[in-house]
Amino acid sequence: MSSSDQRGNVPVIEILILVGLVAVGGAVYYNSRQKATPNPAPVVVQKKAADTTKPAPPADPYAGWALVTDSKYGVTIKVPPSWSRNLVDDSNGFSLTVTADDAAKSKGTVTIMTDDFGHGTPGPVASQTKVTIAGQSADKTVWQGGGTELVEYKFQKSGKYYKFELTAPSTNTTLFDQFDLVVKSFTLS
Repeated sequence: MSSSDQRGNVPVIEILILVGLVAVGGAVYYNSRQKATPNPAPVVVQKKAADTTKPAPPADPYAGWALVTDSKYGVTIKVPPSWSRNLVDDSNGFSLTVTADDAAKSKGTVTIMTDDFGHGTPGPVASQTKVTIAGQSADKTVWQGGGTELVEYKFQKSGKYYKFELTAPSTNTTLFDQFDLVVKSFTLS
């Protein structure tokens, strides 16, 4: 081989050696980066067990209350056990008078009459609202005066007049709350 032939092959051999060195160097670099960056731990997703416990039902506000019914007028109403009851059922209608067990012996009445209610007003009206009693639209009126409050609910259905009223000291909010429950317990059959 002549010296000119050997020189022509030199650049090809040098290029091949250079490419080989770059390839080996790249592989070494790549492997070193893989070892330097550890694989993250696998993420484990745990499903939370379904909560099968049910919340406790709300306490029955009528637990222990007396049930008063009148089959002639088809009414049922619940009354606190500490309230005394006087039921009158005559030709004029049905009347349940309850006396609360408070210091003032506050009186409440539930009346079903065949005649109109009458239209007396015991003092200045504090509020008037529409409410629903036994599925019927009813008027709720509150009168206040002299430290006393009168709450009256009334509605008419099928020629009968239904009236609920309680007179008590204005400060006895617990008694008025109980009377609201009495009214809400009223049903017609």
